[in-house]
Amino acid sequence: MAKILYSDYYLPSNLVSTEDYLASLTDLEMPNNCTREEYYQQVIDQTKVKSIAIEKQYNLVEIFSKLIEKLLNNNNVEPDKISQVIYTRPGNLCYDMIEKKYRRYNNNNQCVNIGYYLIEKFKFRNANLIIINGKCTSTIQGISLANDHIKSSSEKYSLILTPNMESNNESRQSEHHIIGDGAGVMLIGNDNKNKKFSIVDNNYISDGLSSYYYYHKKEYPKVPFNVKNRPLKKILNDNNIALTDIRMCITVNSNAKLLEHLYGITSYENIYIKNIPYGGHIADVDLIRNFTDANNSIEFNGGDYLLLFALGTDLTGFDFANILLEMEE
Repeated sequence: MAKILYSDYYLPSNLVSTEDYLASLTDLEMPNNCTREEYYQQVIDQTKVKSIAIEKQYNLVEIFSKLIEKLLNNNNVEPDKISQVIYTRPGNLCYDMIEKKYRRYNNNNQCVNIGYYLIEKFKFRNANLIIINGKCTSTIQGISLANDHIKSSSEKYSLILTPNMESNNESRQSEHHIIGDGAGVMLIGNDNKNKKFSIVDNNYISDGLSSYYYYHKKEYPKVPFNVKNRPLKKILNDNNIALTDIRMCITVNSNAKLLEHLYGITSYENIYIKNIPYGGHIADVDLIRNFTDANNSIEFNGGDYLLLFALGTDLTGFDFANILLEMEE
C-alpha cells in the first residue's frame, strides 16, 4: 500500500495585503456609489482573503530545485529510485527564455520544459514524466496515479510537482477567491521507516455536460454541485464511514459559502481552513500546503482518517476527486 511519505511547499516570503493588491489594479471596476475603501472591505468579506502570495521572480526552476533538494536529503532517496515525475500544471510547464513568461508548449525552440529540466538536473534516470490537467484536482489525481504505479513496491517512488504562477495580476480576482502563487512537492512511496498516511481509497470523475451543451447550443442545466459530486459520497459509503468520522478534511482554499455550495458542507470543525485568509487560492498547491500544515500542527493517532477532496474546472467541464488516507498504527 502506497503512502504519502513527504510533502512541502513554497510561498513568496512577503505576502501582499488584499487592499494593496486591489489598489494596484489599473482596470478595477467598482459598484456604483461605493468608495475604494468600501469595495476593498467587500472583497475581503466575500473572499475571506486578507493577504495574497504574489511571486516576483517567477523562477520555477529554482523554486522546484530547492524543494527537491530538501526532499531528497530529508528522505534519503536515491535519484534512480524516482520512477515517476508527475507535473500538474500544463500552463506553467514551459518557460519562455526570451519573453520571460510561462507557456503550455515550446514556442520556437526558446522554451525550457521544467519537468524535463528537473529530471535531467537531478539525474532521475528511471523516471517518466506525466503531465496532468485536472485543474484543482490535479494533485489528487497525481496521488491516485502514483498509488497505482507504486502498489506494493518498496523500490519505486513517485514525485509530484505542483506549481501555480499567475503572471497577469489583473486576472487574479474572482467572485469567491483571489489567486495566489506558490509551488508544492509530494513524495509517494512504500517504506516502513516512519508512521505515515496510507492511501486507502481514491476516486475521481469528470463531468463534460458544459462542453456538450455548449457544442449543441443548449442551455446548461442548473444542477446543484453537491448533487453532482457523487465521488465524495461514494468514497465514504464504500468504506463505511461518515464525514464526521474523518479526523481532518483537506481541500483547496475557498470561502465557506463556496464549500457549502459545492459540497453541502455547513460544519467546518474537521475541515482545515486556517490558510484561507493568508495567501489566496493557489490552485491545487492549496492541497499540498494544507496537508503539510495540518500534518505538522495536528497530532494524528493510528487509525485516524484524513480526506483530501477537490473540484477542478475551467468551466468547459468539471473534475471531482477524493483520496481517503489512514494514519498507520
